[in-house]
Amino acid sequence: MNHLKSWDDYSHYSIVAGNIKRLGWTEPTLIQRVLINVTTQGHNIIGLAQTGSGKTAAYLIPIIVKLVEANRVRDKERNPSVLVLSPIRELSQQIVEHFEKLSPNKNLVALAIIGGKNISEQFCNMLQGVDLISATPGRLLDFLSRSYITFSACDTIHTASKLSASLSNNFGFVLYIHGGKPQEVRESILSSFKNSQNSILITTDVMGRGIDVLDIDIVINYELPPTFEIYLHRIGRTGRAGRSGTAITFYDPVVDHEELPKFKERIKKFDSLHTQTNNFSNDLILE
Repeated sequence: MNHLKSWDDYSHYSIVAGNIKRLGWTEPTLIQRVLINVTTQGHNIIGLAQTGSGKTAAYLIPIIVKLVEANRVRDKERNPSVLVLSPIRELSQQIVEHFEKLSPNKNLVALAIIGGKNISEQFCNMLQGVDLISATPGRLLDFLSRSYITFSACDTIHTASKLSASLSNNFGFVLYIHGGKPQEVRESILSSFKNSQNSILITTDVMGRGIDVLDIDIVINYELPPTFEIYLHRIGRTGRAGRSGTAITFYDPVVDHEELPKFKERIKKFDSLHTQTNNFSNDLILE
């Protein structure tokens, strides 16, 4: 395993050369000389160096090289492939900033999952596709322990099935329920969700009414519901029995251009429901 003497010794240098030069790094630091080649070759290593010695770049550069070489495309199907844990939120944010400075293109995306920020917004940002997650342990555990329920339109079982498969690739096995499943299977799936054995449930409107699960944190409408009444039934699965909850709705600005203003107006009239909704704000609803 050869250590670097200069940046020119790094066989993948061309991928990050432009940004390294812009940052004014004329020579790799000691920790970078030792780590970069070793980690690029896929070896496990523990590095110890003082503050300001370039540790973050020492592991981010090989990560970025691998991501670029994998030719990852920016889309909502892209799974996070890198997790970096930090003891404090400021460091997590700093890692994201370093990643963005070193990344040679805009296709690579890093996301900080940290306390003090809206967890629902972080979840939505992750659904848009990310490559690296920089997280604090507490917020990551909170993120993973939350319960989510996602609705697909009642006549799009195929869409719900595809969504289930996609999320399973991102988060491991997720639950999936629709009216075409036998009653005993539906009851078994619902029991698993209630008992927190799985925290994500994909469903059609079979779950839109009369299902009482107290600890659902977030309801996501994968598509704009066909009527506002159905919307109310769906978001009523969260924020139950005095608890707080969040409802997030995805919409298509072309397909839904006629119904969207009606939904916005009626949501304003239902503020007294005390259900946290995104009120169709751009930072929480994906077009």
